[in-house]
Amino acid sequence: MHGENAISDSKLRKRTRFFKKDRLKVYAKSRSGQPSVITNDLVQAVDIQNPASRRFIISKHFCEFPLIPRSVLFKIVSEDLQDKKLCCRWVPKLLNEGHKKKRLAILTLTVLSPYNEEGKTFKLFRHRGCNIHG
Repeated sequence: MHGENAISDSKLRKRTRFFKKDRLKVYAKSRSGQPSVITNDLVQAVDIQNPASRRFIISKHFCEFPLIPRSVLFKIVSEDLQDKKLCCRWVPKLLNEGHKKKRLAILTLTVLSPYNEEGKTFKLFRHRGCNIHG
């Protein structure tokens, strides 16, 4: 190889020496500069603090574990516990057709029925992502 991706002569010689010494892998093990602070005990402690409904916020965990940075708590919750951050506008995309029909039926009974019975007009418009009924 030649060009920008070419290996230097010194690295090539070093890898050749490693192969001659019966080394199987020539690449160094990947290491981070700082050891991870995430332990199994910490993951279990954060998991115990999660309510059964799984509705929580990182700030609540931060108050209960003040010595642990928010970024570490977020990594535990998102990667180790595999909880996802949901937004109200993403929820309908995750629902199946049965759930969507049930939500529409509840909306029809609770919100739209009083307007039909009283003969009032119902206006629905969006302003900055919020539904406003008038």
